[in-house]
Amino acid sequence: MSELKSAVCEYCGKELKEEDRERDNVVYCPVCGAPVHRSCWKEKGGCPFEDRHKDGFVYGAAAAEKSDPVPMSVVKNPDGTYTAARPVCGEKGAGFDGGDGGEDDEDPVEELRRLIEGRNGEKDSHEKTEADFAEKKFDGVSEREMMCFLNVDGPQRLYRLAMIKYMIVNNKKAGFNLFAGLLNPYNQFYKGMGLLGVLLTFFNYIMGLPQLIIYYMTFFKEQTEETAKAIYQTGLLNATSVLWIIQLAVVALLCIFGDYLYIGFMLKKIKKIRSRFQDEQSEEYLAALAQAGRPRISMVLLGFGLQALFSLATLTALAWAGF
Repeated sequence: MSELKSAVCEYCGKELKEEDRERDNVVYCPVCGAPVHRSCWKEKGGCPFEDRHKDGFVYGAAAAEKSDPVPMSVVKNPDGTYTAARPVCGEKGAGFDGGDGGEDDEDPVEELRRLIEGRNGEKDSHEKTEADFAEKKFDGVSEREMMCFLNVDGPQRLYRLAMIKYMIVNNKKAGFNLFAGLLNPYNQFYKGMGLLGVLLTFFNYIMGLPQLIIYYMTFFKEQTEETAKAIYQTGLLNATSVLWIIQLAVVALLCIFGDYLYIGFMLKKIKKIRSRFQDEQSEEYLAALAQAGRPRISMVLLGFGLQALFSLATLTALAWAGF
């Protein structure tokens, strides 16, 4: 009997690796226990052995009959994953619970379905699965808390939540978010990261200062040879080139690590808000999370205003100094 570690997806035939189960990328049929990639399950719309379910088909039992009369069972682990294991059988039979296979023993197919669905008595399996999904913790923060904080609807929230979960679970610091780099500091202001947005505003102002001086000397003074010579001699062109390269490097770093910075900000913010509430399930707490994570259009406008104010103040100072 083959181990589950070497099992393959019954649709695409590719090996189901350990990391697939750790990332919840494996679906087990709730009827027969056949392992399938989650993407394959969604694409095909169900179990590959669906037409054999009415005959009591149990995945692994057919192969076991050829080499081992004991069928395969699937056991749910405490962490929510499933593992194939040989059941402990009594001397009188091969029941799932070590029984004698008498009338009082549970149907193996029903037992397998109960183990896979995680049913406990009369509790609804769908309800339990949804509750476990919402309460699963990532760095001490549940998915329900993250979904409330993200405060966006539709596919965008699901995509962002999946990205965040992947980076937290796999301890990833690097990713790629084009908007976090090219649209800085407005992307940071939009996500509520005000301090980082202000720092980036000052940084961009310093990096663009030589270019602003050249702009002033070119358009607000007489365009003579002396002006052009002054620009060249002061090294403003060289400084502009060097600072532009530095600024481009910072943009690249923000594209790569922007999501990591946002995840750190989000987790810290959620834990800080949680400390003010005694009941983590209360409507007030969830509403406070949604309020804290909402898009900040006003902060984006503030970023535009700061940048325009710095530029205007610089041009005014240059004119006042007779530069």
